[in-house]
Amino acid sequence: MLEDIFPAAKRIIAEISSSFKRDPKLKSFEIIPQPESQNKSPVHLVEHCLGLESWSVPHIFYYAYRNINEISSKNYRSKFKDPESLSNLLTTALLLNPGIVTFWNLRRQLLELGHLCPCDELHFSLVVLSFKPKCGDVFNYRRWILSKLFKEDPGNSSLVETEFQIVLRAAENYACNYNAWNHCLWCIQFVTSPNELLSLLAQLDTWTSQHVSDHSVLSFRQSVIKRFNALYISMQVPPPLNVQYLNLVSESIKCFLEKGKISDSTAEVISSSSSSIPVGLVLHELLSNSELILRYSGHEALWAHRRFIMFYLFNFFLNESPSSDSNFFRICKFSQVHAGESSPKNDEKLLISSSENIEFLKSEVLNRERKFLDLSTPNDSHHSDKYKKWVNKMLKLNFDEIQEGVGSF
Repeated sequence: MLEDIFPAAKRIIAEISSSFKRDPKLKSFEIIPQPESQNKSPVHLVEHCLGLESWSVPHIFYYAYRNINEISSKNYRSKFKDPESLSNLLTTALLLNPGIVTFWNLRRQLLELGHLCPCDELHFSLVVLSFKPKCGDVFNYRRWILSKLFKEDPGNSSLVETEFQIVLRAAENYACNYNAWNHCLWCIQFVTSPNELLSLLAQLDTWTSQHVSDHSVLSFRQSVIKRFNALYISMQVPPPLNVQYLNLVSESIKCFLEKGKISDSTAEVISSSSSSIPVGLVLHELLSNSELILRYSGHEALWAHRRFIMFYLFNFFLNESPSSDSNFFRICKFSQVHAGESSPKNDEKLLISSSENIEFLKSEVLNRERKFLDLSTPNDSHHSDKYKKWVNKMLKLNFDEIQEGVGSF
């Protein structure tokens, strides 16, 4: 047997576990290519990075695997008689192969019994993710721990920010990391501040532009946008928002309004109105998507994201149904008081009615879409043709029948 010809397995396993105690800032684990033993410890701890020489891996894993199964086959009382030894075995086994659900369940039991600390476990799973960034079982374990922490402290926004940074790192190490972004999607349900969601989007802007083929991150963006709008619209008194991102949203709205039938002053009012922020966020996403498609041609993920934007825009914001809550352009009054003026005629100015605003914005979006499709490169011809058919089928619109109007990219 492998453990018989490698009696040092127990000592090496203990050394691996002690590395987490010796270095609280441990951040990664890797297997170091080394086909033969060098008559020294195969465990290396350098600059917060843990390494294990490859020649020792089969011996150590077999030893840990066999002993864990032997312990888990015992009755409940005997199983946890020596929790430290079991914890050490699990640490090594899960570092080398984190896809064993039974081992994670044993670790859950150790935590429930108080033999492990939740914060230490989050740190351990973070190190595991550095080696296996797409392992869904690791993210499941983190969610299980986080659900307990969120229950104790529901408003802990720092936990969400930490998880977001961990997801970014995992997504960098493994492209199109569905499990990582799905984990982040689970986390944003605990975000109750619109500003925190805007902060996530702002951080994602650069990352998205560098990973234009990643369907997972674009799907996550969609969820954040919907979460922000639902949260923001439900608030009776929305809080002050991030000024920098708010300016981008305001400029996006004015980009669609300022050159048409609406006057510059009216466009300025609408773009700065709090009720326009949700639709402005979607328009900003549409403009950003246009820039990415024109800059990086031939990426299907960007076109799929554009479908979401258009569907969400037309069905949630540009729906004129009287029973719909999507009518964001309400008939509103605007106080226009100039310095030194007190004339009653300047006290109130009735803006364009809701239906007129919707109709105008619709025509602007469609005209821009038609012109955008004319600018698409030959590499995107296949995607643009499919997009036109989708718009025709799902939104009941035909770009060939749209008359040329104002607005252009």
